[in-house]
Amino acid sequence: IGGRYVITGQACIAPEYVFVHKSIFEKLRTMLGETVNRFYGNNPKENKDYSRIINEWHTNRLSELLKNHNGKVVVGGGECDIKQRYVPPTVISYDSVSDMSKSCLAKEEIFGPI
Repeated sequence: IGGRYVITGQACIAPEYVFVHKSIFEKLRTMLGETVNRFYGNNPKENKDYSRIINEWHTNRLSELLKNHNGKVVVGGGECDIKQRYVPPTVISYDSVSDMSKSCLAKEEIFGPI
C-alpha cells in the first residue's frame, strides 16, 4: 500500500499488480483495506497526506479507467473529483489473469492510485 499510493501511484516504482492464491485472497483484501484506512482514514479526500493527481486531464483519464475496468472494486473506489484532481485509493480484483488481461487497466501503465 505504501509503494502503490506514494504520490498517488504517479511513480514508475509503484506496483500495479498483486497475484495471490484464492485461498488467501480474503485475508489480503481485508489487510489492504485496513492499511488504506490506517494510512488515509475513512475519507482520504480530506487527508492532507494523500496526494493529488498531476492535472485534470490525467484525473479524468483515471476516472474513466475506474468506470470501465470490468473487475470488482474490493477496496476504496468512490467518486473522483476532477477539479480537485482527486482519485480515491482503489483496489480492483479479477477472478483470473485472463479476465484481468482484458481490462483497460492491463493495457498500459496506470500512473494513479488504482
